[in-house]
Amino acid sequence: VWDRFLEFEEHRGDLAAIHKARKWAECPAEVFIAAALLEYEVDHDAKVARNIFERALKKYPKSASLVVEYVSLLERLEDYTNCRAVFERALDMLPAESTKE
Repeated sequence: VWDRFLEFEEHRGDLAAIHKARKWAECPAEVFIAAALLEYEVDHDAKVARNIFERALKKYPKSASLVVEYVSLLERLEDYTNCRAVFERALDMLPAESTKE
């Protein structure tokens, strides 16, 4: 259901609905990823996108997909210092089998 919700709201470009969804207790990391990427791609707001990713990492510190998406954004922004910092935090937190991706 979450995947379909994200597709629907992304298609509509409704950032407010996705941001509201992040407040739901059972909200998966994918909602945070979608919100951050939409902020960057639609509103061109890299600072807000980074803040969303940082909050998501606090909630889901062991999400490999979250780390991969965040690092990809930082690479696009050519923010290699923060990219390295996210990698280092992730490698300390993620289970060994997740770091093989």
